[in-house]
Amino acid sequence: MEQDTKLPIISHFSLIEKVYFVIGVISFLVLARMALDHKPLSWDIPITCSLQAFTSLETSMRIISLLGDNFYISSGIVLLFTITLYYLGHKLEARMLLLITAVAQVANSIIKLIIARPRPAGEMCVRVLVNEDTLSFPSGHVTHYVCLYGFLCFLIYKKVTNPVLKLTLMILPILLVMLVGVSRIYLGAHWSSDVTAAYLSASMWLIFVSRLYNYFSGRK
Repeated sequence: MEQDTKLPIISHFSLIEKVYFVIGVISFLVLARMALDHKPLSWDIPITCSLQAFTSLETSMRIISLLGDNFYISSGIVLLFTITLYYLGHKLEARMLLLITAVAQVANSIIKLIIARPRPAGEMCVRVLVNEDTLSFPSGHVTHYVCLYGFLCFLIYKKVTNPVLKLTLMILPILLVMLVGVSRIYLGAHWSSDVTAAYLSASMWLIFVSRLYNYFSGRK
């Protein structure tokens, strides 16, 4: 009876994941507190300028960022994957995909309003290559990519049994998740601290939803 009073979902988290949550929350809060000063951190400008020195990367960076540039495009992609999963009979997976992306979007918007950090504005050697009219901390692109494409990777890993097909299907979403942060810094849309905070918060949410999925799928 004692075991029933505990939260069953907790048993789905490994020790490493629990430690990561603690470190992640502390790191995110530290970055958020520093971002409240509305100034780039000491390493933000050097990182942006170093990346922008590679001028030949601009086109590829714009392409990587494209899937999150417009609310309607990003929402349409989410709906497309959700409907496809639902149509294929993966109803739990479809619901979880909607959950992870919708909550992430709302939470990201709320945090942006609280921190109210302005975007890069051409400080020193920084070039602003895209025009954005929203706030900066944390990066919405990174949050969206980690939650959407990260969760799709998780589903591919869980559902696809053929190892070659599994690896092939995972390559593109993994690259999108890894490179979107670089693209946002390169384009002068975000500081590296915005991107780091987004990777932290989104990855923790991804882990939580993945374990939530394991819990509910295990009860079927």
